[in-house]
Amino acid sequence: MRIEYKKKAIKYINSADRAAKKRLKDAIEKIPFGDIKKLTGFENEYRLRVGDLRVLFTVENNSSNAQAKIILNTNNDNGSQDFIFEKEK
Repeated sequence: MRIEYKKKAIKYINSADRAAKKRLKDAIEKIPFGDIKKLTGFENEYRLRVGDLRVLFTVENNSSNAQAKIILNTNNDNGSQDFIFEKEK
């Protein structure tokens, strides 16, 4: 599967430590395998779990292309999981 990275995803990966970069790269390159769930309320949106990180991505209809949009860290200071993900127009 061909993977495209949005700027936000690249920015997060570049700011991560070496171990996190390797885990993220390995997991993203293995899409469509891994701990993946379809996001409810969205047509072609999915999330990939990599430890405390979530990679939100889109799979184009009838295609072998995926686009990694954003990487979220679920381990906040207050222990909550804050996800803000809006539908694109």
